[in-house]
Amino acid sequence: MEETALPMSNSAVSGAGLVRVDPAVAAAEALIRITIESSGSTSLLQVGENYDLDGIGSGTGPELKDGGKVVTAGELGSWAPIGAEQTAGGYDVAWEIPGANQFTVWSTDSNGNYLSNIIGDVPGNNAALESLEPTFHQDLNGDGTIGVVATVIESFGSTSLVQVGTNYYLDNISSGTGPELKDGQGRDRRRVRKHGADRRGAGRQRL
Repeated sequence: MEETALPMSNSAVSGAGLVRVDPAVAAAEALIRITIESSGSTSLLQVGENYDLDGIGSGTGPELKDGGKVVTAGELGSWAPIGAEQTAGGYDVAWEIPGANQFTVWSTDSNGNYLSNIIGDVPGNNAALESLEPTFHQDLNGDGTIGVVATVIESFGSTSLVQVGTNYYLDNISSGTGPELKDGQGRDRRRVRKHGADRRGAGRQRL
């Protein structure tokens, strides 16, 4: 068997002070470990062509898999993992197509094996994606905010009209909380003009 000489670090030592290592072992030790992200309790690493979900404290964890098979770099086309975080039952893994503003999030079991998509293929401003950012401790879509971006449309009276994702909220100025705007008649809310909101008596004035 062909042997590779490395500086003395293991128990199999030759007379010249060199370790005799199986080439396969040498190749494994030479794998480059690239940290993709380590913002929370889990570090997402690329090790060779594979992805590891390692605990920050332990430095160990499962490989990312799909159908029991290890997921390799480039296997899913342009999709690349950008974040991972351990959950009660396994891991959440965020993916993106770099430069395309397209994202998705996997749920895996405790062995790193794919179970389902938490969200499908969505753009970066998708509220469901943004709501998952605190789980990853990351600004996944690069908008400068971790979490859902809230836009205040107006706040002149006692009520602030706020857009969160594609929905609208009627928040009390003092408490910062309030109900989501709904239409009990089942009409498409996107077709209703919304310029402002204020509380009137037992309810709120509809403009």
